[in-house]
Amino acid sequence: MKAVHLICALLCVLFSQAQRPKPSFYINPSVGSFKLTTDKNSINNSPLMIEGKIGMQLKEKSGLGFQFSSAIQKVPTSGRSNIQPVGGTIVWTRYGTRTQKAIALGLFYERLFSIGKKIDFFPSTYVQYLNYTDEERGNIVAGTDSSMTYGRGILYNYFGRVGLNFNLQYQISKSTSLTIRFAQIDCRLWNRYERNIILELPVLVGIKYLFE
Repeated sequence: MKAVHLICALLCVLFSQAQRPKPSFYINPSVGSFKLTTDKNSINNSPLMIEGKIGMQLKEKSGLGFQFSSAIQKVPTSGRSNIQPVGGTIVWTRYGTRTQKAIALGLFYERLFSIGKKIDFFPSTYVQYLNYTDEERGNIVAGTDSSMTYGRGILYNYFGRVGLNFNLQYQISKSTSLTIRFAQIDCRLWNRYERNIILELPVLVGIKYLFE
């Protein structure tokens, strides 16, 4: 329901802006990976990140629109199983994969600052609905028997996130630009008004197409 409210709000804004003469729209798909500098367990991993933007150029140097992003990370894990035989001498061990997925959608606003003839720096702020899952699945090894399986999940109860990312774009032609993201500050919100602030160092490369 929160996602529907965000989409309706975006459509209302875009409709009001579309009343202006000759609005310019653009799309900006991107793909890459990132590192969580605040998570020591995943600093050596490079989770896959996919993002798409559909925006409208409000003025020559600013844009507003709809943003979708998805990230997934899979990490091998092992350790002592929570299930152990009563009075047994063999320790049961778990071997599995921890999978973290984040899917977000919402609104963004970005502002461009020229730093060269064809190069622009643009910070982009966003507010999004966030669906985040953290699950672990695998096998329990009891001696030579590995037929037992297990699965468990961690419930975070995120309901959204806000943040700021930093990007560069290089203008290839009047309607096409190459975009690169190099840093992002993400604040994930909980239902009890707690928060989780994360600094990410992504390498996210995309293409922006402008339709006038």
